[in-house]
Amino acid sequence: MNTKKYKGRAAVYLRKSSLDPRRGNNRSFTRQMADIEKILEEFEVVAEFTEKVGTSASHVKNHDRPEWDKALAGLGFEYDVLVGSQMDRLTRQGIGQLVKIYEACEQGTGGRVITCDWDSDSSESRIVGPLIAELARAEVSRLQERVVAGKKIAEERKDFMGGPNPYPFNVTRDADGTFQYEIIPERQRILAEFAEMYVAGESFAKIAQYARESGYPMSRGSTNWSTHAVSRILDSPSCAGHMQLRGKVISDDDGNPIQYTSPVVPPVLYAQYKEARAKRKKLRTKKGVRQAKYLLNGLAFCEERRR
Repeated sequence: MNTKKYKGRAAVYLRKSSLDPRRGNNRSFTRQMADIEKILEEFEVVAEFTEKVGTSASHVKNHDRPEWDKALAGLGFEYDVLVGSQMDRLTRQGIGQLVKIYEACEQGTGGRVITCDWDSDSSESRIVGPLIAELARAEVSRLQERVVAGKKIAEERKDFMGGPNPYPFNVTRDADGTFQYEIIPERQRILAEFAEMYVAGESFAKIAQYARESGYPMSRGSTNWSTHAVSRILDSPSCAGHMQLRGKVISDDDGNPIQYTSPVVPPVLYAQYKEARAKRKKLRTKKGVRQAKYLLNGLAFCEERRR
């Protein structure tokens, strides 16, 4: 007689909203799987749905979540149980999304959604479920407030405001949380070479072509340099060791640009680049604008000329 206990079919749902590893309570995929390991012992895992890293489940963002939609659609048909690590991994959109989960549990042959802090089959969870969902939703709002406050403090301190690192240098934090700025030697050499070529008379297009042929890396590793990419990086204050915020160079209280690193491009060479850049802009303006010999030329005519 077959005494083997039947295991229900389960699907796993994983979501990680952070694009980069962060300190603290960072729900990485590995940690999420560790959280639900004991739950999965009772089931046969037949499907796994993993959202693209960086996908938000927040009510303040309108991210498509194709893996979540597929996970709910298969519940009650292809598997009996959908498992996630925490409610906030499933949704941060409050009661409205919780209703959608309960509706999915009623489709097909019926299903069940389980997390470490919630179970759709539990009567207790049906009572506290809305509270948990709303807490997850509220956490998003609190997180936004903390981010805004943190950015304000960083701006007052003239610290790095987040986002991609400036091309020529790395921005990291030490153990005390203080930002450290370090020039990347390879990129320093590339920028100096670009500036020398421009001063020697080469166009941005020619420099971009040279960079592509040389396999020089851009910020994210691509070598597909464009004319705009070359001009944007050479015009960036980071070449002088400065940073900018909202299009303006970050300065101290006296209005002097803050020196985050030593100059990336040698100061004399960079001054020559800016001078050459200004001259070419002026020359291009003269060529592009038709000069009138007289103020009213083409606008007023004497009666003699009309005849």
